[in-house]
Amino acid sequence: MRAHKSVGDVPHGTIESGFPINWIKAAGHLAVWAVMYAIGVALMLGELLGFPLGWEALLYVALCSHAGYLFDRLKFRDSDLDPADLLADPDRHGFLRSRSGWIRVLMVLEWIAAMVVGLLLSTWLSVLVVGGVVVGYVYSGWPPSDRARLKDVSGLKAWLVSIAVVGLGCAALLAQVDLFGGIDSLLSTLSERQSMCILGMLLVVCGDAVLCDLDDSASDRVYRTRSLPVMVGDRWSALSAVGLLVVGSGVILLGLVGGDLLVGGVWFVGLVLLSGVVILVAGPMIGGRRDWVDGRMLIAALVAMEIISR
Repeated sequence: MRAHKSVGDVPHGTIESGFPINWIKAAGHLAVWAVMYAIGVALMLGELLGFPLGWEALLYVALCSHAGYLFDRLKFRDSDLDPADLLADPDRHGFLRSRSGWIRVLMVLEWIAAMVVGLLLSTWLSVLVVGGVVVGYVYSGWPPSDRARLKDVSGLKAWLVSIAVVGLGCAALLAQVDLFGGIDSLLSTLSERQSMCILGMLLVVCGDAVLCDLDDSASDRVYRTRSLPVMVGDRWSALSAVGLLVVGSGVILLGLVGGDLLVGGVWFVGLVLLSGVVILVAGPMIGGRRDWVDGRMLIAALVAMEIISR
C-alpha cells in the first residue's frame, strides 16, 4: 500500500470536541501521555532502587522517549508510514500525517538535544541515542508490506516496548549514579532483592503494552503484526495483561519486603493494578485504552513518591 503523497491525499485529523477535550486529544496524538508514562516508570525505578533521578536524567528520558514515540508513529518519510496505524486510529494518524513536516523536525531536534543532555551524565548515553534510533527503525521503520519488522514477530511486540521503556529508565539511572560515584552501591543492591523491582517493572510495563495492543488488534490482524491479541484473541490477551500486572506487582513488593519503601510500593502497585483493570473494562466507553494507560503511570508514581517522602 502506498503512503499518502499529496496534500489532498493526506487525511487531516479533526478534533471536534471543545476545550479542554480537544487539547487532551491532541496531547495524546503528540505522545505527551506516552512520555509521561516513560517518566513515571523512570521516577519509580529511581525511588525503588534508592537513587532518585535528577532533572538531567529525567530530561534525557523525556527527550528520548518522545522522539522515539514520534518516530514510531511518523517514521522518516511518508513512504514509510504504516497503513495499520491509520486503520487503527484514523483521527490520531490523520492529525499526525497532516503535520508530519514540523513533527519530524521536532523529532530530530529532540534526538540532538538528548545527545547533548546525555553528555552531562555520561558519554555512552549520547551513543545510546544513536543506538535507540537504529533499534527503533528495525522495530517499525518501514511498512509491513515490505518485509517483517521486529514488532511483527510473534508475541514480541509488548516485550520490546517493555524492555525499551524500562531499559531507558535504567540507563539514565546508571549514568546518574556513576557520575556521583555511587555505582558500586547500586550494583551491590541490584545483585540482591532490589533487582526484583526491575523484573517486576518489566512485567508491569509488558502488561500495560498488552492492554494498549487490544486497541490495535483489528489492524494488527489485517497487516499481520503478531501481537498477543492477534495470536490468542482479545479475551485471553486481556486476562494475560491483568496477570502480568498482578505478577509484576507481586514481584515488586517481594523486592521491598522488610524495607522502608514497602508502603510506597504498595500504593504504587495498587494504583497501577486498580487503574489498569478499570481501563481494561471501560476501554470501549472511554475512546480506547492507550492514552489512559499512559497518563496514569506518572500519577501513580508521584503518589507513591509522596508516601515514601513522609
